[in-house]
Amino acid sequence: MKRLLAFGLWLGAALLLAAPASAQRTVLVYQSGGTRSIDFLRTAITTGPDRPVFTLATDAMWRSLTTADFARYNALWIDGSNCGGSAATYQAATDTRLVWSAAITGHFEIIGSDSDFHIGASRKFTTNSYYYVSSGSGTGLFVSTGCIFAGAALDTPVPWLQGIGDFRVQGDGCTDGQMLEPFGATHLVHLGIAPPGTTIAIATDLRWGCFTHSHFNRHPPSFNRVYSIGGLGPGRGVVIVNDRGGCVVDADCLAGQFCNRDPAGGDPTCRTTLGNGRPCTMNAQCTSGICTEGVCCNATCSGQCESCRNAGAVGLCSPTVGNPVAPRTGCTAFGTTCGGRCDGMNRTMCTFPNTTTVCSAASCTMGRATLAANCDGAGACTPARTADCAPFVCGPTACLTRCTSDADCITGNTCRDGMCVPRSRPGEMCRAASDCASGFCVDGVCCDSACGGQCEACDVAGAAGRCTAVMGTPRGARMACIGSGACGGSCDGRTRNACTYAGMETMCGAGSCTGGTETSARFCDGAGNCAAATTRMCPMGCGPMGGCLAMCTMDSQCPPGSFCDAGMCTPRRPNGGMCTMANQCLSGNCVDGVCCNTACAGQCEACDVTGMAGTCSPVMGMPHGMRTACGGTAPCNGACDGTDRTGCAFPGGMTQCREGMCSMGSATPAGVCDGMGGCTPGMPVSCGTYTCDGALCRTTCTMDSHCVAAHHCQAGRCVPNVGLGQPCGRTEDCAAGVCVEGVCCNTACNGICESCVLPGTRGTCSPRPAGSVPVGRDGGVSVPTNCAACDGARGCIPPDAGAPMDAGPRVVYSGDGCKCRAQRYDTRGGHLALGLVALGLLL
Repeated sequence: MKRLLAFGLWLGAALLLAAPASAQRTVLVYQSGGTRSIDFLRTAITTGPDRPVFTLATDAMWRSLTTADFARYNALWIDGSNCGGSAATYQAATDTRLVWSAAITGHFEIIGSDSDFHIGASRKFTTNSYYYVSSGSGTGLFVSTGCIFAGAALDTPVPWLQGIGDFRVQGDGCTDGQMLEPFGATHLVHLGIAPPGTTIAIATDLRWGCFTHSHFNRHPPSFNRVYSIGGLGPGRGVVIVNDRGGCVVDADCLAGQFCNRDPAGGDPTCRTTLGNGRPCTMNAQCTSGICTEGVCCNATCSGQCESCRNAGAVGLCSPTVGNPVAPRTGCTAFGTTCGGRCDGMNRTMCTFPNTTTVCSAASCTMGRATLAANCDGAGACTPARTADCAPFVCGPTACLTRCTSDADCITGNTCRDGMCVPRSRPGEMCRAASDCASGFCVDGVCCDSACGGQCEACDVAGAAGRCTAVMGTPRGARMACIGSGACGGSCDGRTRNACTYAGMETMCGAGSCTGGTETSARFCDGAGNCAAATTRMCPMGCGPMGGCLAMCTMDSQCPPGSFCDAGMCTPRRPNGGMCTMANQCLSGNCVDGVCCNTACAGQCEACDVTGMAGTCSPVMGMPHGMRTACGGTAPCNGACDGTDRTGCAFPGGMTQCREGMCSMGSATPAGVCDGMGGCTPGMPVSCGTYTCDGALCRTTCTMDSHCVAAHHCQAGRCVPNVGLGQPCGRTEDCAAGVCVEGVCCNTACNGICESCVLPGTRGTCSPRPAGSVPVGRDGGVSVPTNCAACDGARGCIPPDAGAPMDAGPRVVYSGDGCKCRAQRYDTRGGHLALGLVALGLLL
């Protein structure tokens, strides 16, 4: 039973000592200052969430960091070194003050002394300062001015603090008297040093020998004093703090600066005020104290016709010419004849044209006149008045009042003696077409149409005024019919435009055959004439009926224009007639089965084109008959285009014949026809640093797979992977190695005593310097508690096993080497655990 109880007590004590540690605080140290305080803190706080991880920055490293780089640390530490330094020691901090000051959004602490040199007496003060500046939600700041300003005159500025606010000091030589300010009695920097009170008797931690070398006689209002110089009265701040972070009011900044209070958070820093014409959002940002229209201005500039954004004078309040500058109210009807505008002299309001200004000229159109109109002096044009011109038409700007021709009168009227009067109706007597409402004066009367046909008239009895077809001889001045006898013409009472003539079927002379010569009968030609007779020799003599014998055996036996067809002389066929041989055609050309006007032998012409049979015409599509086919391969094959008769047309470079493709980082454009029936392939084009996207090369990227090997996607572009030591965000960005501590490294470099960002070996995994603090990795590698510092060769130096029981962190060895664990606990917890173990041994 006793053994079981003892085991339970031992287990409880072990659990109290084995609680896991939290993440440590990171501090960037300005190495040009002192580092004795840092060495003390490394040994004073070795485990638990408060354990510091210090990074010593050389001048070169400090100058290379951005505001974002500084903001990654819990605090920046700029110590005062010993009394051998000078303002030049802090030149890198001074030159980059606007860069690192913008990152300070946590707790500030600034002292006019050299705590680093007096670390033997300032341990509690230094520890409190470390906890204070590194505990805020943002990046804190600890600054010690050391002895530099021990003999400084009143109002001497501290150069490296001018990015935060106006800090002025006065030298105090070597002083040990202090006075606790009311604000400092319970402040974190003071806790555990001395009892609260108005005056502190110098004791223990604050008896340094020379506590004060200078005090701040001026500092931004948002800072509070913890300690002042005793005997000299309150307000001579030696240790001042700011719990809020950044500037708070414009008074925190130097003359000629303002506090950049970003409502979205971030960067609450002092900025130089802006000159006239620079963009702004509030008055405090401007040197003039006036922000208007989004720019700093030399005056308030509120008149309607003045502005601080006039072209060529941005930042100077000057009169505007034209329309007022937004957001001012624009001039009424600006841009119109009567509209207002800024005249460059009157700053308060727009000016308008007076009532003598014509805004609408007199005009006349479509038979209606519009009188001229003037401006009303307030930006509007007075309404125009109109009048009807009938029976006259419009003149250039007004109605006509007299006419000189019918063109001066409206439709339905004519000009007589300078006046416009109505026109006559059909059937009434007239002298000219202008007298008639219809516009036609024919055969002495107004007619319903022009009635100009050879066989029509408008004065037919019973139909006067109506155009009517006539019979017999044409009326009036119309052309008489020609011809005589059986072939002569006349009006037939139906055809209006021409006389009617006997057709070619009407014989006007008989034929005969005498002495082997046949004389043909004569027929009317349809135009009033009797056509002349033709004669031909009769090879077989005259026939009994007064003509040549009818039977033939050859074409030569037939009269001209005929051929012998099965013993009969048959007239040769006109163009378009069906044929099988050339002698059957009057043209002597039988092409494509029809009589043709030409030989029509071109590849893309034919004589049987629909609607054009008998006429050799260009064709579209495939060649007709036995002509040579066009050839070629689809879609580049040829065809007749309906224009070129001699040969086929082939598609050219505008016709795609093969789809484009992209493969293995090379894109081949689509193939096009070569104009000869073939297909020309596209020439391959390299995609460069991008991969294929379907049939095309990519031109932008959203992921690494969109880029070729040894490249990665960055901001939509494929860029080469970077080399060792170059900045990176992930391993895929590196040409070789892995991404460690924000740079490309030759190995994973995850040992607690090795680093890839050490000066001189950046990009190569190297041992941390001897005595430096081991660092855990995000990959899950933690720092074992039996490793207090690095030995300079990737190994560890174990902690002092003889530390007092109440010294803070405890190291419990579990018997398996570096797998021991550590837990920070208070004195009471440690005593309780040891008591439980002792009780278990007694039992």
